[in-house]
Amino acid sequence: MVKFYEFYVIHISGVPLFHQKANASIESVNKNMVSGFISAIQSVVSAQNDEEKIEIIKFKNTKLIILQQNLYQLFFIARVSQKEKEKPARKELIKLSDIFIEDYRKNLIEWEGEINVFQNFRYRLSNYWI
Repeated sequence: MVKFYEFYVIHISGVPLFHQKANASIESVNKNMVSGFISAIQSVVSAQNDEEKIEIIKFKNTKLIILQQNLYQLFFIARVSQKEKEKPARKELIKLSDIFIEDYRKNLIEWEGEINVFQNFRYRLSNYWI
């Protein structure tokens, strides 16, 4: 099974709806900085061509797998080891995005900026941590 260092759900506007990391020892960048960066870079790419999307960002030891969900204007992002294969990681990310949307559909439809309603999603991630 694919193991995550971090998992994000970000609104297309750049608001981080949910962020969880595997444990306190995992170093990470502030979730607001990551959210703003992803939102901005996706805006730049899609401004060039509506069909274009960034799906992966690679770093030295890890990579971000990015899934854009258009209906609710969300990005689902998993930070995984460079050793993880992209296809299985993306498959797990799709599963988690489906679960998140199923669990929080009403909250997403009526969303007015409150992010605390999404925090219980952390219980769905217990099998995904490194």
